[in-house]
Amino acid sequence: FTPLTVQYVYYDTERIGVDLITKTCANPNRSIGLTTDLQQVGVAANRLQDSLSTVLQYAEDVLSGKVTADNTVGRFLMDLVTQVPKIDPEDFEAMLNSNINDLLMVTYLANLTQSQIALNEKLLNL
Repeated sequence: FTPLTVQYVYYDTERIGVDLITKTCANPNRSIGLTTDLQQVGVAANRLQDSLSTVLQYAEDVLSGKVTADNTVGRFLMDLVTQVPKIDPEDFEAMLNSNINDLLMVTYLANLTQSQIALNEKLLNL
């Protein structure tokens, strides 16, 4: 056989679907529920933390001399660091609080609408 290089090209929504399908393989009844947005953010944060710890361990090994430095990896890491937007902590906190407040308001309005619909149905059934 001749080995071929393969690159997977997919959208994020497709990846979520494939990840969900692969989780059903380990489940005995072959069914699993969808995860919430918060759970997905938690999983993504854990993946990011694992990746950062791997990169940090590599950097520490290079600095201590355990591993020889690779210029390609160094350039890749430098490009990665320069792509991270620089945001002041105060601005980031303000944006986060604003988004949380918006989310809480939408949740409140959705609950208020559900209550109004339930009340309207009860009044119509009298």
